[in-house]
Amino acid sequence: GEERPLAMKSWLRDVLRKGLVKAAQSTGAWILTSALHVGLARHVGQAVRDHSLASTSTKIRVVAIGMASLDRILHRQLLDGVHQKEDTPIHYPADEGNIQGPLCPLDSNLSHFILVESGALGSGNDGLTELQLSLEKHISQQRTGYGGTSCIQIPVLCLLVNGDPNTLERISRAVEQAAPWLILAGSGGIADVLAALVSQPHLLVPQVAEKQFREKFPSECFSWEAIVHWTELLQNIAAHPHLLTVYDFEQEGSEDLDTVILKALVKACKSHSQEAQDYLDELKLAVAWDRVDIAKSEIFNGDVEWKSCDLEEVMTDALVSNKPDFVRLFVDSGADMAEFLTYGRLQQLYHSVSPKSLLFELLQRKHEEGRLTLAGLGAQQARELPIGLPAFSLHEVSRVLKDFLHDACRGFYQDGRRMEVSRARLGQGVLDRLNVDALFCRREG
Repeated sequence: GEERPLAMKSWLRDVLRKGLVKAAQSTGAWILTSALHVGLARHVGQAVRDHSLASTSTKIRVVAIGMASLDRILHRQLLDGVHQKEDTPIHYPADEGNIQGPLCPLDSNLSHFILVESGALGSGNDGLTELQLSLEKHISQQRTGYGGTSCIQIPVLCLLVNGDPNTLERISRAVEQAAPWLILAGSGGIADVLAALVSQPHLLVPQVAEKQFREKFPSECFSWEAIVHWTELLQNIAAHPHLLTVYDFEQEGSEDLDTVILKALVKACKSHSQEAQDYLDELKLAVAWDRVDIAKSEIFNGDVEWKSCDLEEVMTDALVSNKPDFVRLFVDSGADMAEFLTYGRLQQLYHSVSPKSLLFELLQRKHEEGRLTLAGLGAQQARELPIGLPAFSLHEVSRVLKDFLHDACRGFYQDGRRMEVSRARLGQGVLDRLNVDALFCRREG
């Protein structure tokens, strides 16, 4: 968006307050915006503030990072040399809406700030743009264990609201780095120009573009050279249709913003591959966000052929995070539970039991009994031993099940040495089925 006063439509304000901040909070995403208390960033800051005031949890905090060039900041002299005195707080005045020419105050509603000095990575806004692009690329190359046992490549999505023609340079550079964009149609400015033209590349000629610019910016006077340059940028942007998602919340506002975001990320992946492995990060994200509806409609829609081995990581995530709808979806989509539930993986699933659960307490009790028996120690001596999170064995799982089921449960896992022998003697299908039943009882009980 723009770093100048912006008249915000009511539906757009709702998208920011009820959509963007809620999506960031529920998914653990960071919001990167302008650090200045003006334009779109001002409304983002207010949305973050309102969410913080309404939240009853002190642990859940939206991370909103503001970025700006020091040349644009009001009271900039207070910030000079701040990097040389890291532990000294800066008392910055609260200037609500106090704009003095090109200078604007920082937005105190944001949680973090990245301020760019003149000459760093370029000059003025060019240096800021370079830093934004570099940061987005760096973040997109990192991986996180958020939402499950496996790693997810951190998704980066750029959101375009309104914007002036200079924004086109920024968008063009970003799509060349394969960054997907969500364009809010109806928000005005460049967002509406892109919404009107990117799906019709045959209209991307200077004459048509000039008409759009004059319609969306009636008070501005643009040179023909600028129109031609912006048209070239539009053509470059339109050459990456898989990275562009246009959504009109006024016309199609039935979906939540987090749904639209996840669909945009899946769309960016779809364009260049039909291989299941290339969709795993998006699928892991759908599991982490608990959006089985999107997984069904966007990922398991018949375009990609999934093999059982492709689904092993996400099956583990779904079981560990207690998402039975995803387990059913993966089984229906080709996951072979007989192959998946090896002894090692079944033991790994029981290792993931929450320490706050009743099952953990029961397993820990069996684990302690077994340790005391093997060690030949008294109860007082055992308490003196350092005890971390125990690695439960399937023998201990079997003993817990025996306590509940008595004679209805046959002890499959007598001890570690006889485990493979027991598996060979029992019918593969029967054993795996009982393992699955035990897992579902554990998760639903």
